[in-house]
Amino acid sequence: MSMKDSLMKKPGRNPFRLELAAPPHLAGRDEELKAIARAVGAIAKAPGERIESWNGMAYRPIQLHGPAGAGKTALLEAARQIAEGHGIHVVSLSSLPDLHPDGELSKGIVSVTDVEALPAYCRDLLAEIEELRKRPEGLGPISANQQWNVVRPSMEACAQRRPLAFLMDHATDYDIQSLRRFLLHYDWLFIGGCPLALVLAGTPEMFRTLDRTKVGLMDRTRDFNLAELTPAAAREALRRPFEEQGVKVRDKALDMMAGLTDDYPQFIQIVGHEVWEAWAAAGRDEVDVEDVSGAKAGIQQKRERFYQEICDRTKTEGLVEHARHVMELLDLNDGRVTRGTIMKSIASGFAEDGHGKAVDICYELLDLGFIWPKDHKVEAGIPGLFDYCTKNKPEIASPFAK
Repeated sequence: MSMKDSLMKKPGRNPFRLELAAPPHLAGRDEELKAIARAVGAIAKAPGERIESWNGMAYRPIQLHGPAGAGKTALLEAARQIAEGHGIHVVSLSSLPDLHPDGELSKGIVSVTDVEALPAYCRDLLAEIEELRKRPEGLGPISANQQWNVVRPSMEACAQRRPLAFLMDHATDYDIQSLRRFLLHYDWLFIGGCPLALVLAGTPEMFRTLDRTKVGLMDRTRDFNLAELTPAAAREALRRPFEEQGVKVRDKALDMMAGLTDDYPQFIQIVGHEVWEAWAAAGRDEVDVEDVSGAKAGIQQKRERFYQEICDRTKTEGLVEHARHVMELLDLNDGRVTRGTIMKSIASGFAEDGHGKAVDICYELLDLGFIWPKDHKVEAGIPGLFDYCTKNKPEIASPFAK
């Protein structure tokens, strides 16, 4: 082995992730991170200190929405780290089927609540719950009112004594009534000056879930669409993971990589992952255009596999006919139409409850990433998906595709 080979840096672990469940690298999300840091920093008060004015942008709840793989969970993890760095207690949720005492919301609040500060009825209920837990069959069902009689006073007692940050992932699937109760009480405490922060994340159908709660707080949120990155942010999301591992990416190689991503978060992970593997196999000091060229076949294969998964879900969920119909609408209208136009057109195909069914279908297509909203209209979603359908899925493809 030559001296140069012995001194060459050994490749570390590939920093890019192909699995949708794996949080992607956060490079390129500076605007979202800045908003989260500002919201969390604004409530970093001394124990018992209240907020005198809550009208500022920093105090608004934040909504993060986008298709699978867009980086929602990674941003929530960053929010948790920022909040805990300020000494703020974080309540993280991945589901909210109810307000059960063993659920994430109740346990996250009660765990830091001074029991002596709770009203007598709540202390008695908590004591009763602890006795029930000792039974062989465990705690068992708890009525909705009893659940709320634990969460509401605990949340109030805790919020009046210390800052709280609620980080709610997969909010699309939350129980509407449980979420409504939480949001109403959050708003009441917040208006009363309690230092609270709220970040919600989900697929686009989250908007419908939140709308169904009929809580005015949701009209005062800051919304971030994570479906795409700016070209500059996409380049940063490719470059930074390499450089954090001590690997330099040459400018021309970075240009080639960026051109293969279409600025879509999941494709950034695919391109970065395949180029890393090609670079590691070649044993070069820096990532060069040869590495990107050598990765192209793998990139194309994995993109097509990703498209195939979307098409399979479209078929499984009974959306093929509607997906084709939406493709036709977009092809006939220069690629952009209003959501109302899509829903009206879909509704016309049903004899009964056309509007309700059309709303469900539209949100399902949005959640799949088949389409997504932009500037108050709807356009083709995941880059390249329509082209893939046109070439490989005649049952979905629009006959009007150019």
